[in-house]
Amino acid sequence: MYIIDDEMIEVILSGSRLKAVYQGQKIDMIPVSRSAFRLDHWMVNLEDVAIEFFVNDPRNEDIMIVYMGDYFVCPRYPVVETVPILWEELTGAYDLYARTPSVYSDEDLMGTVEIKVKDGILMVSNGKYLKPISDTEIQIVGGIFDGETMIYDAETGSITWQNLIYRPKDKLSK
Repeated sequence: MYIIDDEMIEVILSGSRLKAVYQGQKIDMIPVSRSAFRLDHWMVNLEDVAIEFFVNDPRNEDIMIVYMGDYFVCPRYPVVETVPILWEELTGAYDLYARTPSVYSDEDLMGTVEIKVKDGILMVSNGKYLKPISDTEIQIVGGIFDGETMIYDAETGSITWQNLIYRPKDKLSK
């Protein structure tokens, strides 16, 4: 699985051919080199779309680059055999509050999100994909916030990111 913005692309082997699965559509991947492919689908003109894989880079991060006039760097989401205990602790509904109240936020509660595990992927209902990298740090994977870190406080269950605090609805964490 690779993440492009707030969506997933799965690369599968179908028979003897590689296919990219995007929004439920299986798209043929035609090799043009050892690591690059052009895409082909009978319903859509994809002649200007290509993908290239960079695996085992020095940071040990596999990425796929999608070229469509511009290019999109798509990190690979790790395969999880069993859901880690920390992921289960993170799941649930959260209220969003400003980290530092200001004149720009006229409400205390800025919204609500849910963190859940679906098909071995930790995700937020607002489209972010998450990957815990320690007991206190959670990395955002893909999209415009790719690589940013959220901080988890196990005592309160709160998560801090940028100017927001995610407070779990089921715990008193004010």
